[in-house]
Amino acid sequence: MEGNVFEWTADWYDPLYYKNSPPGDPPGPDSGQARVIRSSSYASNAIQAVSYARFFASPGDHRRDLGFRCVIKDTAHFAPACQLASVIANVDKAALNADCPNISIDVQATACRYGGGALVTFNDDHPQDPNASFGGILGCSLVSGTPGSYPIQYKCTAGSTAVLSSSCSYTGITNAACGVHYTLNKATGLCEWDGNRTAGLECMAGEFYDPVHHCCLSLSGKITDNPVCPIGTTFTKDSPNHYVCLPSENTLNVPTQEESINPPDCPGSCKNSVFTCSQRNLVFCPNTCGCLSVGIKCPTH
Repeated sequence: MEGNVFEWTADWYDPLYYKNSPPGDPPGPDSGQARVIRSSSYASNAIQAVSYARFFASPGDHRRDLGFRCVIKDTAHFAPACQLASVIANVDKAALNADCPNISIDVQATACRYGGGALVTFNDDHPQDPNASFGGILGCSLVSGTPGSYPIQYKCTAGSTAVLSSSCSYTGITNAACGVHYTLNKATGLCEWDGNRTAGLECMAGEFYDPVHHCCLSLSGKITDNPVCPIGTTFTKDSPNHYVCLPSENTLNVPTQEESINPPDCPGSCKNSVFTCSQRNLVFCPNTCGCLSVGIKCPTH
């Protein structure tokens, strides 16, 4: 409200209005020739830089450093969210320990005389990492390993981008706090509204009012679809199905890796795959490197 631009207000200007105006929230004169302008602009001096500075101009005037003062005439009272993430205060962050998996993608192109293609290996130093997921290997064939464990290797004959991601887990989280009328659910880390009635019945976009618990639920019912944390904290999944707002400086980036898959273009190599054929609603035949209509048998030789 102080600086950037001067601000038009809705009031008509009367230099003597405040001599007889109501003491609280005066509405301004009923009519006039000029509108009130308040505050200051980027070109103002220090004397003008107060939000209550008052002068006037004709409603038809305009200039680069003149904007509008926005107000809410009829305040809407929103109901509280049924669930919020609990918050770890800065005073408790010293006990936090983060465990982030070390992940990588190794891509090795194979020479045409050895069959061509590219061997793609996904590595994770947490062999049974439940948070890890990979992609970009549609149309590739499994060479070694078992889906759900690492390392795992695929052979790819078409170009794409391999992606591997995971997430950090946190221990040592204590004293997770909730606001007034919220109760901590230790199983989920979420703060749940205690059912206390409030003045508001409206909900934000993407939410609906729960008349039983007197609060707002997201349309999907999952807090992860509308994560909200106080300023200075970050919404974090600290363990499977458990959420918390951690101090931002203690929240590590989600481990993610990307590598391009560029197999050599070998003469006579097969350009089709299960993926390329399925895009055309056809079935891949590895013996002929062709795409066949559903129901047509793939030749054995």
